[in-house]
Amino acid sequence: QPLYAVAAEDDHIAPWRETFRIVNLATGPKRYTLSSSGHILGIINPPVSPPKRSFRAGDAHRAESAEAWHARTAPADGSWWEDWMSWLKPRCGELVEAKGAETKAFPSLAEAPGTYVRET
Repeated sequence: QPLYAVAAEDDHIAPWRETFRIVNLATGPKRYTLSSSGHILGIINPPVSPPKRSFRAGDAHRAESAEAWHARTAPADGSWWEDWMSWLKPRCGELVEAKGAETKAFPSLAEAPGTYVRET
């Protein structure tokens, strides 16, 4: 399976150099992305204009060090989400209508968003 891994540059919980090790465990094609900022903001980095953050993204290879990957990838302004979508869309196939979640054994109780949302 292909792998798209995302890390945050200033993440104190999952340091990016440590998470980069995933490229040695996956056998399929790998793309590693390093978002600026920390543990939460590095992931929740939506596309905005003008860009507030930056990221690096590039294919990653087995036995490559985090430092070598970092040295050969250029920073880009903006959100890593756009890179992810460019990577993901060709792998997704055609859009199809979603199947209903209900079954005979578990029928639908109400239309979305559900009656509990309207309760006060």
